[in-house]
Amino acid sequence: MDSLIRAVANRGGVVRTSVLMDAGFGRRALAGAVADGVLVAPRRGWVATTDADAYLVAAARGGVVLTCVTQAKRLGLWVLAEDRSHVAAPPTASRLAITNATVHWSLPVVPSAPHALEGGILAAAERWAAEDRVS
Repeated sequence: MDSLIRAVANRGGVVRTSVLMDAGFGRRALAGAVADGVLVAPRRGWVATTDADAYLVAAARGGVVLTCVTQAKRLGLWVLAEDRSHVAAPPTASRLAITNATVHWSLPVVPSAPHALEGGILAAAERWAAEDRVS
């Protein structure tokens, strides 16, 4: 079980179960780790360490990607203000479990991996530019 926990931690603390199964971990091992409380399952198809980054766990739970000023701040960039988390969701997303966040309903300029929970800074910059053009 230590190797499973290490595998999750090495992938940022929150990871799709399919990524772990591709790495050789079985469904039974994943289910056992969740049942034992060693890992948590924020959403079907995702697991996280018990001490995982709360932003990443929330992104996995909500089915979104951290972006915009939230991601800029996480990368250590200066931001004027962040009154609430900013997340991205595809325009076709229909059932998001998101409260108290600004949702950017758009496709990223630079496509990310299906298991990514953080948007690239280029995507954040593009969203800022697009919002400035609209206002």
